[in-house]
Amino acid sequence: AGAIGDRIAAGDPARRLRLVALMVLIATPLYMIAKVVPTWQLFFTFAALSAGAAAFYLPLTFAALQSVVTSDMRATTLATHMVFFNILGTAPGPILVGMFSDAWAPHFGPQALGWALAAVGGFGFLSAGSYWMASRRHNRDVAAAQAEEAGHLSPA
Repeated sequence: AGAIGDRIAAGDPARRLRLVALMVLIATPLYMIAKVVPTWQLFFTFAALSAGAAAFYLPLTFAALQSVVTSDMRATTLATHMVFFNILGTAPGPILVGMFSDAWAPHFGPQALGWALAAVGGFGFLSAGSYWMASRRHNRDVAAAQAEEAGHLSPA
C-alpha cells in the first residue's frame, strides 16, 4: 500500500490523502455488509475485500503526517496521532457497539450485534470525508514543513 501510494502521490502529495479517502470509502460499505450477511462465506468475502482496501490507511496516513512536520517532530506526531486514534476511535467503539446491540436486541434478536457493528462501522464515511478535506490543503502544509526544515538545516 505504501509503495502504491508513493507512486500515486509523486508530484502531488495530496493524492496520498485522496487515495486514503477513496479506499476508506470503498472499505466502509464492504465492512458494513460483512457484518450482516447470512453466511460465513459471504462474511469472509466481504471482510477480506474490506481489509484489502483498509490496508491503505496506516502507511499512507503515517507518510502524510510525517510529510507535514520537520524531521525532529516525526515521532511525536505519530505518537500523538495514535493517542487520539485510540481515545477517539478505539475506546468508544466497543461501548457504542454494546449500547446499539442492547438497544436493538428486541428488534433484531441474535443479529443485533452484527447490525450494531455495521452501524458503528459507518463512521468510516466521516473518516473518508475528513481525509478528502485534509487533502485540499495538504500540499501547502508539506511546502511549509519543507521550508521550515530547510531553515533548520541552513548554516547560521
